[in-house]
This record gives sequence, structure tokens and C-alpha cells, in this order.
Amino acid sequence: MNEAGMLIDLSHANMQTMADAVDASKVPVIVSHTACEAVYKNARNTTDKNMRLVAKKGGVIGICQIRPFVTNIRKGAFEHYLNHIEHAIKVAGIDHVSIGSDRDHRVIEMSDEYIAELKREEGDNFDASHWPLFMDELNGPRRMEVIWDGLKKRGLSERKLEKVMGQNNYRIYKEVVG
Repeated sequence: MNEAGMLIDLSHANMQTMADAVDASKVPVIVSHTACEAVYKNARNTTDKNMRLVAKKGGVIGICQIRPFVTNIRKGAFEHYLNHIEHAIKVAGIDHVSIGSDRDHRVIEMSDEYIAELKREEGDNFDASHWPLFMDELNGPRRMEVIWDGLKKRGLSERKLEKVMGQNNYRIYKEVVG
């Protein structure tokens, strides 16, 4: 994959596979959508150890916006999302964290039709107790502005915000893909 110029995405890998792939790759890798296992325990979240490995190799960790990976609460989930971003920055460094939304930017309405669509898509994985997957504050096309404003209120400078909001992803794509 390295020779083909592919960016290796380890978002769906378990922690051992992730560590092995980071070690084996000659170029940076990405975990395009995950959350921090140290902030909220979920099988899909990444350990601090692996975030450090990805960062050491020059890679990027994208913090996802899927609420059940970030927190089990529904109201106030956005603050927990910001906690994941801040934790990832502390662990991996500002040059190795990005937004990894893992969903579209439309406004999602929890209608009977939408629930039926989710059941069809998810099949046996559908668990109604996890829905909605979105955070109210991030449910719509202006959510990147909401994230920017939330992180700015927490003290991130414009330079750091620009890295998290897109420059880190741009860097890794340019470096690996060309």
C-alpha cells in the first residue's frame, strides 16, 4: 500500500492490528474516525498508546461525531466531544488531531422513516438504545462552525484551530497520496 501511495486508514482496526500496521508502514497512517478510549470506554475508541504511535509516525487521529462512541448521554454530549479532541491533542500533539465526522452534514430528523432506514442499513447491528447517533449541536450543515467556536472558547488559538479543522488532514494527504 505504501508503494501505491495509499493512505492507510485504521479506523476499524482493533488495537493490536492498529499498532502492527503503524509499525509496518513506512509512511504516516490515519485513524480517520475514532474517539479516545481513555475519555470514554468503547470498543471502537483508540488507546492513548496507539494515538502516540500514530503521531510518532507522523499520522493523524480524527475524532468522530458518533455520539455513542463519545458518551452515553444525550443532552450535553457536545461538551464530551470537545473533551475527546482536547485529550487527543494532549496525547498526540496538535499536529496529529483532526475532525473525523463519519457522517453527512444534513439535518437528521428522527422520524419513523429514518428509523426504518437505519434498521435496514444496520441489520443485526441495530440497537435502538444508541439512537440518535448524532449530537444535537452538530446535527446540521453548520456543525464545523460549532466545533470551531467550541474549541475557541476552550482556548485554542486560530493557528491550532486551523490545524485541527483541516490542515492536519491536508498535510497527511499531500505527504502520502501526493
